[in-house]
Amino acid sequence: MILLRLGLTSLAVLALAVGNIQAEEELPTPFAGYNAVFPMPDVSGAPTPASVTTQDVQWDGSGAVTIPFTTSIRGYALLAVYRTGSSETGLRGPVDSWLRVVPQELYVNHVVQDVETGNNSFTWDGNDFEGNAAGAGDYVFDIVVVGTQDKPVLVGPSERGGAPWGETRIDIKQNPPEVWAWDVSQPAGNYMRGTIGTDYLANPTAWESWTTGDILAHEGAFSFTGMLPDDKDPDVYWQNDWRGEMGGTFKLKINRSAQSFERDTSFGDNGFVPQTEDRNPGMDPWGDKIYVAHWSVADNPATGIEFRDKTSGEITQFVDLNDFFTQNIVDDEGNESIRNLGPGKIDAKATGMWTSAWRWDSPVVHVNHDGQIVWANVGPGDGIAVHYQGEVAAELGVRAEIASNIHEEGTANGEFMFLTEVHTTTGAYFSLLGRDGTGLQQVICNRDNVTPAQNAEGRYIPMWELIVVDEGGSYDGLYYGTDLGMESQTYTNEEDQGGAGMLLYMPFDVATGRMGETVVEAVEGAGTPDSYALGAAYPNPFNPETTIEFSVPGDGHVKIEVFNAAGQLLSSLVDEELSAGTYKTMWDALDHNGMQVSSGVYFYRMQAGEFAATHSMTLLK
Repeated sequence: MILLRLGLTSLAVLALAVGNIQAEEELPTPFAGYNAVFPMPDVSGAPTPASVTTQDVQWDGSGAVTIPFTTSIRGYALLAVYRTGSSETGLRGPVDSWLRVVPQELYVNHVVQDVETGNNSFTWDGNDFEGNAAGAGDYVFDIVVVGTQDKPVLVGPSERGGAPWGETRIDIKQNPPEVWAWDVSQPAGNYMRGTIGTDYLANPTAWESWTTGDILAHEGAFSFTGMLPDDKDPDVYWQNDWRGEMGGTFKLKINRSAQSFERDTSFGDNGFVPQTEDRNPGMDPWGDKIYVAHWSVADNPATGIEFRDKTSGEITQFVDLNDFFTQNIVDDEGNESIRNLGPGKIDAKATGMWTSAWRWDSPVVHVNHDGQIVWANVGPGDGIAVHYQGEVAAELGVRAEIASNIHEEGTANGEFMFLTEVHTTTGAYFSLLGRDGTGLQQVICNRDNVTPAQNAEGRYIPMWELIVVDEGGSYDGLYYGTDLGMESQTYTNEEDQGGAGMLLYMPFDVATGRMGETVVEAVEGAGTPDSYALGAAYPNPFNPETTIEFSVPGDGHVKIEVFNAAGQLLSSLVDEELSAGTYKTMWDALDHNGMQVSSGVYFYRMQAGEFAATHSMTLLK
């Protein structure tokens, strides 16, 4: 077991992290003190993405430090600070909420505040989350700003009345991007296709009805993934039936002239690969793999993530997650049984995948593309997506609340993970996890503007669905589905199911910087250069660190980043405004997660205005 391999012998800690619990309590009365009215969007069409920038900061580890940043939006802002080069693993945080499985950058503390557009700054007192002085060292910080203070933009149709199980999807590869949403009033294979940029306030029915034909035409068919675009091929889409006789993965080719989809017969058996055992509620394509959640309910479960080849459908690797998603249940009579909590939804990005599920106390687990479990948020001390009430909460010393994970979506480079919660008693719009799984903050709705939708059962559901687009393009932001009818502009009720709900857009952006005594150092006596220049790294080859010198002829923004041979961003060395001069910075062969990279050739690129240059360097161990 993972936790035992880490040497955690305390039964109390093991029970908390793995999830041994007593029989579930009855749910308390849903939160009823929230009477705000959801404001209808007054803008529809193409969104306006946010821009957030910051700069590296000199800090000797003594006292408070000010970290400047600029933002093009007003709303919620969070600063998260991490120590680089940490070798610490195991459980940490309040009530052992965070499990670090491998060494990575270590969460120190965070600061939250509301911000207006323009120049802003955070002031961090220099203490860690336990109140101790963080001290001198090398740090990295992440800033996220989310536009919670303004009305959302209506950008397309979303699933309505069917909970978030079918998932609304955005195909960002198309121009304009396409929105695919299941119409729950129709058979499981019928979808709404919308386009981002259409004015749906003026034309609420300006979406098309598409079908998957006989692919999901059998009785009881149900897709938990929705119409899932491939991350590479614009003609390939993925679909699943999550369980039953036809449970498994379908690979589809789009037929635009017929407004339908057809099986890709080269994949598996006539475009279909059956599930391994019982449930495949989530999947996501990335690169040459399709990652599939295997939620086992067998007596001897094999719960985890299947790495399947996109071409053949064969399983090439399996990541065992039993330690996180299997629970021992003891009923009132002392009878023991086993149940599984997931995994359910999966989101894949460049740094790996995040998975969780919608059962009470389900953890969030981050796995990289090599199949290494990186971290897990196991709760409950950070108050993120937990179900603890009454005496149980009092005994643990945590606030009493109910909430359950539903969707998790990470930013492109893994700085933050947005997590939506359902059944929540707090009115949280979403929660944020940090780069090593730390539960940072619940973002509570602005009760004058952005407030949660309420479904027919009286449960407060801030966002049934969540899509994070973070590709450095004009469509970046948070997209979330609602039960608000596109035409009726009312909430769903039992007589008003199906059709198009509102897919709404909220801008966000992330900026990252470094902090320490020698982040970017001016080269003394170098004079003022008359042109931009990027020097050769020295030493080169190197181990374990190398210095990079560069010149700036005038005031301006400078960015220097490190990439691997596949073009993946590993580290941002410089990203700030600099005055004229010659400078040097250092790379310590760590990626943006604080993990040591392997021997090989790497590339560093400098961008400043219209200037761009790239050089190589070699790490030899």
